[in-house]
Amino acid sequence: GKSAIMTGIIICLGGRSSVTNRASSLKDFIKKGAKYARIVITLANDGTDAYRKDNFGKKIILERHLWNDGHSTYKLKSANDRTITNEKKELKNLLDYYNIQIDNPVCFLTQDASREFLRTQNANKKYQFFLKATQLDQIFNNYISTRDVGQVLSDAIQKKSKTIEEQKQVLENHKMRLRDIDSIKKIEDDLQELKEFLAWAYVRAEEEKLEQLRNEVDTIGKALDKAEQNFTNAN
Repeated sequence: GKSAIMTGIIICLGGRSSVTNRASSLKDFIKKGAKYARIVITLANDGTDAYRKDNFGKKIILERHLWNDGHSTYKLKSANDRTITNEKKELKNLLDYYNIQIDNPVCFLTQDASREFLRTQNANKKYQFFLKATQLDQIFNNYISTRDVGQVLSDAIQKKSKTIEEQKQVLENHKMRLRDIDSIKKIEDDLQELKEFLAWAYVRAEEEKLEQLRNEVDTIGKALDKAEQNFTNAN
């Protein structure tokens, strides 16, 4: 009976069927002829380090439903049996908060695992047990995962750095083109100014010619007037 209770706790806390060494699939835990199995456990949630006490209260009720099609669902309820969430990630957060390690044989040592540990003379298997118990295997896996992520990020940074350099060159080319365009615009403005200056120069030249002609006309007119007066006086 004790191992059955432990199996139920492991499964309710999100454990895989392989961890229990009692079934190859979750649906194997469902009673023959039933559509689903329901597992419920209650965790104490009191004290200064309680998990989300404002939401759950002094107890956290965990429910996991196993369905005969192979899938499962979760419910995390408060002390007054009110469902707070159905998300598995909240269960993971809860386990991390209380440091409940389902895969750690020191926390959950099944009969099969203890029997194998006591009987085996294989140093490698005992070392694997030690790695799991001390979580060194998880630390190593996290290290490998972090290293891989770091390599991916490093490659992405190098790629982005190359792209940035290329874009800098493109930007510089555009700046050069912009300077050329500004230079052409200045030349065009200077040309327009020269055209206007030339046009007014033509106007001033024609005005000077006109003024000269007016002066000549005035001179001729005065000469004619004087000639007429002399002619009149002579008669």
